[in-house]
Amino acid sequence: MLSGEIPASLGSCIKIESLDLQGNFFQGTIPSSLGSLRGIRALNLSGNNLSGMIPEFLERFKVLQLLNLSDNNFEGMVPIKGVFKNATATSVRGNSKLFAGHTGVSIAKMQTATL
Repeated sequence: MLSGEIPASLGSCIKIESLDLQGNFFQGTIPSSLGSLRGIRALNLSGNNLSGMIPEFLERFKVLQLLNLSDNNFEGMVPIKGVFKNATATSVRGNSKLFAGHTGVSIAKMQTATL
């Protein structure tokens, strides 16, 4: 199992198409450097101890098809653009401080995507 913060250096691996870091002991926020992973298709950060807001840069990933952020400690509003429009491709369950606000998205109905 891995622990600590997600290495910011992962952002320099711009050819990554799939990143699965589920079930570790990562803490802190999702590093802004991951915003460089424009070609990523699947991102699984579930089952860690990540916190803070879900970064808005995830909305701008044009080819991201599956996103699993479940079972962490994220808080605030769930973004509403990009992959977040597709409730079957996105899972944020198990983050008790997240809320959908005015988006109309029901967090409870979001399914777990298999990455």
